[in-house]
Amino acid sequence: MYDFTKAIEIATNVYWVGLYVEDDPFECHTYLIVDGDESILIDPGSMLEFEGVKQKIETLIDLSSIKYLVAHHQDPDVCANIPAFEKAIKRDDLFVITHSRSMALIKHYGIYSKYYIIEEHDFRLQTKNYGLTFLTTPYAHAPGAFVTYLKEEKVLFSSDIFGGVGGNWHFYADESYFEEIKSFHESYMPSQDILNFSLEKIEELTLNLIAPQHGSLIQKEYITPIMEELKNLKCGLYIDETYYKSLVHQNNLLKEKEKREKMLTQKLEMMMDLQENIIAITNGEKLKYINKAFFEFAKYETLDEFLKEHFCICDLFIDLEGEKYLKSNYPLKGYTWIEHLVENPEKEFFAVMKNKYGISTLFKVTLNQFSLSETEDFLVTFQNITPYIKNMDFVNILSNMNDIFFSIAGIDGKILNLSASLIKKLKIKDFTPSVYSVFDFFETDDLIIVERHIANNDVTPYEVNINYNNVVIPVLVQGYYGVIGETPVRVAILVDLSEKKKIEAESQQKDLMLLSQAKMAQMGEMVSMIAHQWRQPLNAISAASIKSVMQSELGILEENEFRDTQEFIQNQCQKMSGVIDTFMNYSKNSAKEEEFLIDAVFNVIVDLVKVQFESHGIEISFKYDKTLKLYGDKNMLEQVLINLLINAKDAYIEAENSEHKSIDIKVTDAPTIEISDGAGGISSEVAQNIFTPYFTTKEQGKGTGLGLYMSQRIMREHFSGNLFYEEIPNGSKFILDFRSKNGGGK
Repeated sequence: MYDFTKAIEIATNVYWVGLYVEDDPFECHTYLIVDGDESILIDPGSMLEFEGVKQKIETLIDLSSIKYLVAHHQDPDVCANIPAFEKAIKRDDLFVITHSRSMALIKHYGIYSKYYIIEEHDFRLQTKNYGLTFLTTPYAHAPGAFVTYLKEEKVLFSSDIFGGVGGNWHFYADESYFEEIKSFHESYMPSQDILNFSLEKIEELTLNLIAPQHGSLIQKEYITPIMEELKNLKCGLYIDETYYKSLVHQNNLLKEKEKREKMLTQKLEMMMDLQENIIAITNGEKLKYINKAFFEFAKYETLDEFLKEHFCICDLFIDLEGEKYLKSNYPLKGYTWIEHLVENPEKEFFAVMKNKYGISTLFKVTLNQFSLSETEDFLVTFQNITPYIKNMDFVNILSNMNDIFFSIAGIDGKILNLSASLIKKLKIKDFTPSVYSVFDFFETDDLIIVERHIANNDVTPYEVNINYNNVVIPVLVQGYYGVIGETPVRVAILVDLSEKKKIEAESQQKDLMLLSQAKMAQMGEMVSMIAHQWRQPLNAISAASIKSVMQSELGILEENEFRDTQEFIQNQCQKMSGVIDTFMNYSKNSAKEEEFLIDAVFNVIVDLVKVQFESHGIEISFKYDKTLKLYGDKNMLEQVLINLLINAKDAYIEAENSEHKSIDIKVTDAPTIEISDGAGGISSEVAQNIFTPYFTTKEQGKGTGLGLYMSQRIMREHFSGNLFYEEIPNGSKFILDFRSKNGGGK
């Protein structure tokens, strides 16, 4: 018989310090682990028990020795007296150990101590002499419920699990205790599934004693029998027959889901077997699946055959120096190659493995998280980037050629071999392997292009400039990966484009001359327009000036009238200046590509041509969205539009008998610009040649025949578009098509 008025030692330095209430079927227990000034009080209890628990503790230790209060869940029979213990313990470093879900409710008891949230501390606590492990038991019976395992003494403080209620209470459980457990669990545990989830965790522990918060303590001899009975106990919702039938239905649905998932997995495996790359699925430790491409590469025929000799595909990795090569393991860092990939998602990694013929093969390795079941797996892709180099004869062939070079570099970029002709052309003295890097031979902009192609394993040819020792060589680069012996390399074949660039430059110079001729022809038209626009303000200025002089000679010139005349003359001069500014801006060859409002282009054109066109009775009408933007060389577009408008004006002048003279400009959101006139149109014979250079229907000296030719060139080369002619009734329509560069396509 035990004296319940005193603390009872249940293991070394572990005490029951609860309050026994006679004939109470719902006994509540508090436990104390004595560990100097880091002692631990487990489930402190309710206010009904505070004085009795406090007195028992004080027979063992001073209250100030308690540093931790464990609250397995938020109920008042566990937590209500924590504020009272806070005042009695009087420690600034007192911690309440609990789960974050429980803490959200426990704080409402008015607790001011710090919280030790178990999931934030890897579910562990280490004191001076003891290590506690916390196992979560969600919804048994609270969302944030957990149990505490004292490994040194093999004691489990099990909270509500294994608790019992009944009138025949014993301090230690006997053969009849399961009936009390049954009464408690049927009422307080939500379901058999939830209870068994917790029991599976507990079953893995080595236990000498279970100390629940209610009922009797369970010694070693009864633990296994009680646990086995508890696993089969229907509780909570399982007692409800309707719910049980529903559960069976849900279980059948789950089996059907598993069947569908199995079929999906089989389809997925079939799809992966069609891939050229090797694809493996692993949980980070064991290989679970690998596709057909692996067995075509390696000497094994089935996964089972491979797993008899190996646990992981990493066993086949050839360990090479350098961070970019995956190793079979990373003992210094204490993790696997999979974890190394997970830790470095932004980095590029390679693996070298021998194929069934013993040839070293270079793979680029990528990793994705994947799941074939409830567990998280990893899908790893091994992309073979090795064109096998069985011999290096091509090096000797290319080495002395003047227009085709080669470079062989390691994965780190260090150059292992270089064309003799390129060494000579770049004036490199005493070339030594591994001294120079690929990246030493390019300026910033070209270096970015090279690095991007290397990083993306892009094998499409690209153009850059080699720049070294003040020698610049434009080259076309074709790069790919190889393996020489067991050394992975990057091989680059470089074609010298110097002669090609020279020819292109000469051709471009000819184009500039043609463009200049066309521009100069337009300038003549512009000067004529400016003279026309200036005629009216000059006449007005002259008349105003003569009037002022005459009034002055007659002595009738008033001061305010003189001032008005001067202001009028200044306004006319500003108009003339504005015309010149517009002309000067138009005449600049900016050659700048940018986004611009089409409305700004039309405003420039109107300023330049409006007066002259009006003098010929020609009206220009616009239909467009003023917010529409284009991308390209704004100055070039102005040149094209001016040329088309001048052609339309000249057509009206030649027609002479046109009654209504109108040029309609319409912009669609394709985008296209349509310029239409009613000046009679162009014959089909002439229409076939209008975009031919030096072709003109104008009298000698009035046209160069370059306007439409250069306008079409500008549309193709500066806007990636085109210029078309379309015949309309009694007129012509020219269409500027921008769809290739500014969206859409023709």
